[in-house]
Amino acid sequence: MDRESGFVDYYDLLQVDHDCEPRILELAYHYFAKMYHPDNSDTHDASRFHEIVEAYRLLKDPEKRAEYDRSYATEKSESPRSFSLNSDIGIDEETTINDAKIQSNILLRLYKRRRENTSDAGIVGWLLQEKLAVRTPISNFTSGISNLRAMWK
Repeated sequence: MDRESGFVDYYDLLQVDHDCEPRILELAYHYFAKMYHPDNSDTHDASRFHEIVEAYRLLKDPEKRAEYDRSYATEKSESPRSFSLNSDIGIDEETTINDAKIQSNILLRLYKRRRENTSDAGIVGWLLQEKLAVRTPISNFTSGISNLRAMWK
């Protein structure tokens, strides 16, 4: 906490990075809430417990967290993180849309192939065969496992 400005570093309080995932926030909250809970006879600290609860309540809400992050960036003299498709990676909107269409078409073709021929999983059999250096074709998963067991005996 910066006493002069009244700013409380909730990320520091919960001992997490300011860009951590919500699940990490939740885990840190539960850990410290149990530690400082007034019912914990060994490590209780009511004021610290209330700070932990306040920090989690603010940071678990995406809108409040975004607002807090702006204050955090100002307080820590950092620029708020923003992402632009046209930034240093050189991907524009058209390329992104085309990539999504290609991915969708590939997945559709694989799905159709799997539905038409349920005994052949498609690329999976070939991939297993290549990765495991098996010369005989793996026609389906169960016979492939049997073949592998026979090879390793």
